[in-house]
Amino acid sequence: MNGTIEDLEEAVECNIKKLLKIFEENPAYFLSERDVKCYLYSLLINDERIKKLSPLIRSGDGLNRDSRTLLVHAERPRVKGSRVKGFPQHDIFILPRCETASFDSLKPVIGIEIKFNRGPYRVDRKTPTPVDKDIEKLHKNKELRRRYLLWLNWDRPINEDCFKMIKKRYKNENVKIFNYFAYKKRNDQGEKIMHEVFKEMFAKLDELIHDNYTNFEELRNIYHEFLEYLKEKVGTSGGFTGLSEYIILKAIQIRLEQKHGKFEWKKKTNDAYFSISKNNKILLTHAISIDDNMKRAVEKWGYSIEWSEDKAKLRPDIVIFKLTNSHYKPEVIIQIKIYHISPKAVDDEVEKIKRMAGGGDKIPLCVIILFHQVGEHKQKLKEGFDLVITPEDPAEFKDMLQKIEERLLITSFIK
Repeated sequence: MNGTIEDLEEAVECNIKKLLKIFEENPAYFLSERDVKCYLYSLLINDERIKKLSPLIRSGDGLNRDSRTLLVHAERPRVKGSRVKGFPQHDIFILPRCETASFDSLKPVIGIEIKFNRGPYRVDRKTPTPVDKDIEKLHKNKELRRRYLLWLNWDRPINEDCFKMIKKRYKNENVKIFNYFAYKKRNDQGEKIMHEVFKEMFAKLDELIHDNYTNFEELRNIYHEFLEYLKEKVGTSGGFTGLSEYIILKAIQIRLEQKHGKFEWKKKTNDAYFSISKNNKILLTHAISIDDNMKRAVEKWGYSIEWSEDKAKLRPDIVIFKLTNSHYKPEVIIQIKIYHISPKAVDDEVEKIKRMAGGGDKIPLCVIILFHQVGEHKQKLKEGFDLVITPEDPAEFKDMLQKIEERLLITSFIK
C-alpha cells in the first residue's frame, strides 16, 4: 500500500464492511453511536495498511516535542486546550499520507459520519433531519476526496420511505452510504394466516357497522356485546377500549364515502397512519399526533396540513380535515368517552377541546360522543362542545352526521 487516496479508500471500506458484519451477527455490541465510532476507529488505526502511515508533527507546532500522529482521528483536534479553528468536524476523518504535518496544514481527505438508531421512536421521529445534516456536513467540506455515511439501525425496521428518499437524493452526490438495519423478520407464512383471520373478522364487524352506521343505539350495542363476550373469555373487559373508536370512525367513513369515495390509509410513521378520501378532499386522523412527521407525510402528496405546534402533542380521537386551496384545514374534532366521567374529567375535556379548536381562522365543529349517560354534566360539556352525543338521545348521532356533511360540503348530499 502506497498511501494513495485509492489505497485509503480500500482500507476504509474494508473496515466499514467488517463492522457491518459484526453488527449483523451481534448488534448488541453497539449500544450507542459512540460505541460504533470507537469500534470503527479501533479497526482503522489497527489496520496495517493505515497503521504504518504516521506523519511527524514537529515540536513547537502546538507540541513541546516531536511526535508521530495517526492518519485516523475522531472529532476536531485540540491544541493547547482549544479546538483548531476552521478545522472541519466529522465523526471520523482521515488525513492524507505525508512525511511531516502541522496543525495548520491538517486537511482531511476522507470524512465519515455515523448515524445510529436504536428503539421504536427515534427511528421514525428523529432520523430524517439528522441524516440530511450529516450528509450536508460532508458536502460542506470541499477538501474531502471521499465521503461516507455509516447508517445503522437496531431493534426494528427503519422508516423505509425515509431511507429510499435519502438514497435517491444523494445518489450522484459522491457520498457512499453503508447501511445495515438489524431486526427480527416475521414469519411470512404465519403473518399471512393471521392476516386472513383478522381480515375475515373485521369484514363481519364492518358489515354490522354498515347496517347500523346512523343508529347510535345499535353501534353502542355492538361495542357492549363485545365487552360481555370478553368477560366470558378472559374474565374482564378492562383495557379493551379501542373498539369504540373504531366503530365511530368506521360509521363516519361509511357516510363520507358516499360522496368522496373510499378512504385509503397513508403512512405517517411505521406505527401511525392517516386516511385520505379517493377524491383527496377529506383527510381523517385517529388518535395520532399532528406533528412535523404528519406534516412531512402530507407534503409528499403535494399538500399541507393546518395544525399549530402548540397543539402537536395533543391526540384528538378523530379529526376531519377538508382540503381548501391545497391546505387541509380542521373542520371537525371528535372526542369519544366510553366510561362514566367525573366532574373533573368534564372540566378537563372542556379545557382540552378549547385548546384543540383554537388558533385557526375558522373554529371546527367540536363533538363529544359518550357511551354512558352523563346527566347534569351535559350542560357543562356544552360550554366547549357544539354537540354532545349521549345515550339519552341517540337520534343526535344522526344529526351529527348531517352537521359534519354541512361543514364539509357546500350543499348536503343527504336526502
